[in-house]
Amino acid sequence: MTLSSEPTAILSHLHRADGSATFSQNGYTVIGAVNGPIEVQRRDELAEEAAIEVIIRPAAGVGGTRERHLESIIQSTLRQIVLIQNFPRTLIQLTLQITGTPENETTGSKIVQAGSNLAILPALLQTSNLTLLSASIPLSTTISSVAVALILEDSSRSIIPHPTLLEIQRADSVHVLGFTSAGGLLIAESEGCFSLEDWDDIHIGAKQLCCGTSSEEGMSDAAEAGPGDMMTFIKSTMQEKVANDLSWKHCRAGQQARLQSARAGPPAAFPNLADQVACKFSGFPKPRAGEVDTVVVVGFVDMVPEVLQGHCADTYAKRCFTSSQSPMNKTKPFPVSSD
Repeated sequence: MTLSSEPTAILSHLHRADGSATFSQNGYTVIGAVNGPIEVQRRDELAEEAAIEVIIRPAAGVGGTRERHLESIIQSTLRQIVLIQNFPRTLIQLTLQITGTPENETTGSKIVQAGSNLAILPALLQTSNLTLLSASIPLSTTISSVAVALILEDSSRSIIPHPTLLEIQRADSVHVLGFTSAGGLLIAESEGCFSLEDWDDIHIGAKQLCCGTSSEEGMSDAAEAGPGDMMTFIKSTMQEKVANDLSWKHCRAGQQARLQSARAGPPAAFPNLADQVACKFSGFPKPRAGEVDTVVVVGFVDMVPEVLQGHCADTYAKRCFTSSQSPMNKTKPFPVSSD
């Protein structure tokens, strides 16, 4: 089965959490939920900053040393980007539930499972970042991360971005690098054997994958991996969320603009709006001259009272129709009451 390296994300879909996100890439799917700042227990309280708690739940079974190791990495990373000084004596609790893994992770040997600790780390970091953004928790910067594998064969060297578990198993070293939105290196986790020259090429290629920084040097495989970078994906995801959140505001602004345009005055083709409303329905009599300037029809949903009230002059009248007073059944004028 071919795994897609293209990332996908869903934001703010858990309504009982302050922020939530689901991120999928390279066969891994992680759901994140964050609550905070909330009250913290006395033993975990920090006098001058907020405490960050990260809980990772595996796709099957209970968490072990692998999850505790990943929790410590994510916690130390988040403390560098969250403005914890703004919330002293509070707690920011982040829960990451792994819901999808590559098919061969649970069927492979123990060596494959042990070597795949870093494979899921980029998905966990991206989910944490999007979850914090969904909760509107103040951040000093955003983070994007990527996993790469180094494979040495004879005199050739190949650096593979977004490696699968089988590629990780035969790789000489595996690396996970995370960068800030400004391009600074924030996290670097490595396993295996590699040289300083290998590290320099890995750093350049990973930065290009995360931040889109072009360079003549570096790995060519990473440049051909995809047209977009992770920072661009995060930006487009947040822009889509903001547009959806503000759609009601734009709709309301359009309604107010149409309302103001209607209140400015009736068009020249309809000099008397009250007469046009009165003549819309068959049998509806016209108001007598000088008696009524605005007619509000109660019961017809296609009429907007605010628009009609905008043309009110000296007298305001209401005409209420019931089934027994329908203009289709009555031919004589209806009584008009002035308020």
